[in-house]
Amino acid sequence: MKKNLLLLFISLFTLNFYSQSEVKIYNSEGKYITSTAYINKVSPDFFNNEDVYQHSVFKDGIFTIAFIKFTNKVLFISTDGNPTDKQIKAAINSFSLNDYFKSVSFTSDLKKKIENKNFTDLQVLRTFGKPERSTENNEIKIFYYTFPNITLLFNKGILYDYVLSK
Repeated sequence: MKKNLLLLFISLFTLNFYSQSEVKIYNSEGKYITSTAYINKVSPDFFNNEDVYQHSVFKDGIFTIAFIKFTNKVLFISTDGNPTDKQIKAAINSFSLNDYFKSVSFTSDLKKKIENKNFTDLQVLRTFGKPERSTENNEIKIFYYTFPNITLLFNKGILYDYVLSK
């Protein structure tokens, strides 16, 4: 509970900070793109896009890294200062895909995808890659992954359930 409250506070602080000051935007290679007072002008769908995962870092400045959800593929980096290449790389490397897969955020993100009925087997293949094993019976498909340690169940090509293995 305390951890969730802390994460909520940090996210609210970040959003409040970014709404009041200039933000510098960098691409996935750490190259400067632009500065703006409003991050949503750079990416209008950033805060509402369910395919984007936001990771914030508070070391050597404030960094928010936008990843393609369920991956460690960087879309862009936003920050409040003038970071060095080393600081940008450190901020990106602070994200652990393994830790994300073990987090409440991961299961929450999967549940949202299931509720919205918009995560297809093709999207899963593009995101997670080829499963270690799969089965298919009529319109039911099952994908088995060891990283993350999960089984995904599809009906007519749409994710409808999952099982996390320990």
